[in-house]
Amino acid sequence: RIVKERYKTESELQRFYGEGATFENVELSSPRERNAAYDMANPCLMPEKDARVIDSLRTYSVASAEAIRYFCKCIKESGTNLLAGTFYGYFFEAEWVYSAHLEIKRVYEDKNVDFLAGPSGYTYNKKTGNANILRHVAESCRLNGKLFLCEMDQGFSANMSGGGGPKIFTCETEQEYATIMKRNIMENILLGNGAWYFDHRISAKYCLYDKEGYWNHPDRLDTVTQIQKACEKLLNKEYKKTTDVLVVVDSERLYYKGEESAPASFVQALLKSGAGVDRIFLVDLEKCDIERYKCVIFLNCLVLDKGTYNYVRDKVLGGGRTVIFANDFAFVVDKETDVKRFENMLGEKRKGEYREYTKANCVICDMPKLIKDTKFYHDLFKRAGAHIYADNGEVVIADNEMVMMHCKDTPKTVLHLHCGDVEIENGLANTVIYNTYTGERIL
Repeated sequence: RIVKERYKTESELQRFYGEGATFENVELSSPRERNAAYDMANPCLMPEKDARVIDSLRTYSVASAEAIRYFCKCIKESGTNLLAGTFYGYFFEAEWVYSAHLEIKRVYEDKNVDFLAGPSGYTYNKKTGNANILRHVAESCRLNGKLFLCEMDQGFSANMSGGGGPKIFTCETEQEYATIMKRNIMENILLGNGAWYFDHRISAKYCLYDKEGYWNHPDRLDTVTQIQKACEKLLNKEYKKTTDVLVVVDSERLYYKGEESAPASFVQALLKSGAGVDRIFLVDLEKCDIERYKCVIFLNCLVLDKGTYNYVRDKVLGGGRTVIFANDFAFVVDKETDVKRFENMLGEKRKGEYREYTKANCVICDMPKLIKDTKFYHDLFKRAGAHIYADNGEVVIADNEMVMMHCKDTPKTVLHLHCGDVEIENGLANTVIYNTYTGERIL
């Protein structure tokens, strides 16, 4: 089925699989072949020589998406009037070709799927003062009419993954933990998604500490009440976009590169830049209102179809926008590789280092190596004309006319709302939400 979708005729199939290949006799690559394809420091598969490996891996990912569609259809046809959904749509901090959720478009397009779900990441977000790294691509969920329910499963003490073995981060006070609860839940709400509370129950025999009763405490239940009241204020409000920066990501790249397209450290830098940032899949680029964005970042968008390539060239590169091409772009277009295609689009040769230049009505930033510096993005977004809400590395989530600020060890924040500045005393840690146009404090 996969090869029939990708290659419309057997003559096209034979271009990639060799003479004699037919839709009936093509076979999956072996595990040995697939592992060998990625067993190098910086793999980059090409359809001209690696089509069978790429298509084999795609087959496994498609099977997961099709299983979701099938079971959601069964639920819808059961007559129970239930919402149907599943844990799926992980992208950030879930980037390995054997485990990532790569066929999201199939799930988005299915009317029987009402919602997707999943936790946030388990690294940077465990510490107060950092951003809550959502695993899903929030704006794509919203644009496709799917509700994403993010799992708030972070306790007063939290295991941290990665970076040299297991570690524990423990809040210093209940007030600090309250800021994490607010940060984790309300980011989803402001981005047009949803959330729920999940309580791990694991004995210290199997974990670094007893995980039980995350919210069994009067201060924490009071925080839950505050969050609920803030959500109710937004419940019947018409959703209005107010973001200025768009980050475009693509799961397709993982079939060709194997792992990590959007490191959490890069996302941290963006969300601490002071601007409101949207995250969207490349396949949904033409669904958004591109004219509203002052800055667009293409992050490792290695694989495009011809229509999207033309849309970027003819529409995105213009409008007075600043457009950043971070790492690879358009190496594969319509199953054909060309290392010069990106340079042909821009009319410039890559220099191997960061540079900015103006072309027509657009500022182009060529970023061959990913920059992960907060101040760099703060200054760049400001030059691009994006609204900057905070200046000192505070986490900012801004959309639907609201802005959330989260920080630790920042005694005072001047929050630049559209209606004027607000000076905030933060204490040890803080999370606040304001209506940027009226100045009303929501949380």
